[in-house]
Amino acid sequence: MNKIIYMLLGCLLISISNVYSFLYLNLLNMGYNFLEYLIFILKRIECLMFIPGIIILYFKVYK
Repeated sequence: MNKIIYMLLGCLLISISNVYSFLYLNLLNMGYNFLEYLIFILKRIECLMFIPGIIILYFKVYK
């Protein structure tokens, strides 16, 4: 049961991060170039939740 909760948490973090990353793609239409977009994404905490989500899933699936 504990493993399932952590896997759901990891998937939720990855999903939230991807949704915000896709929403911020509109910045490219507003005049940002790709490098400015990446810098903006790396400064946003909701987009950085992808990394802990991957780590949680990795440790719960393979350990």
